[in-house]
Amino acid sequence: MRRLLEEAGLPAKVRFHDLRHTAATLAIKQGMPIHVVSKMLGHSEPAMILRRYAHVLDDMREDTARVMDDLY
Repeated sequence: MRRLLEEAGLPAKVRFHDLRHTAATLAIKQGMPIHVVSKMLGHSEPAMILRRYAHVLDDMREDTARVMDDLY
């Protein structure tokens, strides 16, 4: 994995779990349905995603509120 990290220009201290978390966070922020992200990560229950990535969902709620304010 270190060779791949170097090729990607990432620090060698990046862990596989860090990449997994980043992929899930980006997928959620792009609007991928929670149940799809859950399956992508191999979780048996989407509730795990809701607990683990609540901070991302909170940010999205604030963004949505701003968009709605702009519309009205």
